[in-house]
Amino acid sequence: MVFPGPLARRVAQSDAGHHHANRAYPQRQVIAVRWVKNHCRWYLHTYVGIRKPNFRMKKAQECRKIRIQESKGQMGLNWNDLKVALAIAEAGSLSRGASVLGIDQSTAGRRLSTLEADIGTILFTRSKTGFAPTQAGREVIERAREVALRIDRLTDDLSEDANGPVGSVRLIGNGWMLERLAETIVPDFLDAHPLIDLRLMSFEPRTPPLSDATVALWFEMPPRTGEFSIKLGKVPYALYVKKGLDPDDLGWVSFFSDDTSRSAPVRAWEKMRGSGDRRLRLTATDARMLLSAVRSGIGKGILPMCLGEADPTLERVTDTPHDIVRTANLHAHPDTVQTHRVQAVIKCLRESFADVFTNF
Repeated sequence: MVFPGPLARRVAQSDAGHHHANRAYPQRQVIAVRWVKNHCRWYLHTYVGIRKPNFRMKKAQECRKIRIQESKGQMGLNWNDLKVALAIAEAGSLSRGASVLGIDQSTAGRRLSTLEADIGTILFTRSKTGFAPTQAGREVIERAREVALRIDRLTDDLSEDANGPVGSVRLIGNGWMLERLAETIVPDFLDAHPLIDLRLMSFEPRTPPLSDATVALWFEMPPRTGEFSIKLGKVPYALYVKKGLDPDDLGWVSFFSDDTSRSAPVRAWEKMRGSGDRRLRLTATDARMLLSAVRSGIGKGILPMCLGEADPTLERVTDTPHDIVRTANLHAHPDTVQTHRVQAVIKCLRESFADVFTNF
């Protein structure tokens, strides 16, 4: 059709109609863009339709299934890919599994997709809450865990020499505890064991100890079924305020976490706060953050005494030896707790825990 001269420029813009409609209707799918004549005038009409829900997700799943179908009969497993699947299963999500292995999330996702294509089946169901292994995934993970344990024991037996145990150990716990260990006993431990490498990782208490030479330190955390667990010692806490400030004029800073909202510091804060005290001004998930808040004068707060007594800008509010005491427990996976390097870490923590966290 030949349009009148004044409409030539507008007709040339019709190719951009799809782009304009997509921006105007982000939840819809453009069907057609047409010029329509009405009452001797030309109008640009855009016809749209509702997009199917989860369109991109379904297409991605279809592509993954096609890739898996094409790879059947050509299985060639890579141990690094199996380690990714094992870490995701134990950590519960792709991001946590990647963090445990020290790789980025995109690399972990690519290795998992490669493994699924090599095996010829989907190993995990993806959801907003994390990754859950399928029946085939549980079988693969169990076999991978057996292989990892055998490799770990073989390495542990063959690499032992006059210089002591060999290998890496993951140490998981609260950030402030790991930081204090790094400042105190870790340098001497690494000097005494030159062939052991430590990986300090700050995770939430819900994270179980991994099967690959992992030691976890948590408060008030009962052991899971079959898990190795021992009590390390007591950690006293007390109420602190910045020097020169009246605690009665200040609000509170307190520990809070969605996973451990009824922990001992929270219960102590609720008891000490009472009904007529000032409001809660700040919450944090780590004692170091609370220490900084109290030091800056935001409010008063309950802190580990090993941190509060070491800070010259703070002073105790109460006269009691301590306000609360928490018990720290050590957790380890039963498959790796007997390895030489894990035993070396446990021995060091048991011998030095009181000096680091109690006797200050």
